[in-house]
Amino acid sequence: YRSHLQVPFIVLGPEKLVGKPAKLSGLAELIDLYPTVVGLAGARPPSGIDGVSLLEAMRKSSPVAVGATAVSETRWRRGVNKIAVTDGSWLLVENRDSWPGTAPTELFKFSAQQNGAAGGDRAQVESKLAELLATPA
Repeated sequence: YRSHLQVPFIVLGPEKLVGKPAKLSGLAELIDLYPTVVGLAGARPPSGIDGVSLLEAMRKSSPVAVGATAVSETRWRRGVNKIAVTDGSWLLVENRDSWPGTAPTELFKFSAQQNGAAGGDRAQVESKLAELLATPA
């Protein structure tokens, strides 16, 4: 699941356009790439689109402050259907398939470096993240 949720986004260009080379922390999603690329091209993204440009964070070499969570959905092979949500510290995977040997939900520590140490009551964390998956988009 980490390979779906921690994907590098590498941008090369003049420093005045993309900022100094830096590794930024924070959570962003695929929908944030469109407004970012449109901004790099010098245009304005259409109003009403989902996603937030990452340009300001890139130019200031500051943490990405797009959202508190990121979601990934996986559908592959015959019948595999999983959805995962992370808050940067924890990862909840909801197995929406009947794949043999998997629990309905799985909770993992995602990152101890991001957003402080991954702590807290596991049941409370799982409940909070599961609520995010139950909320319609």
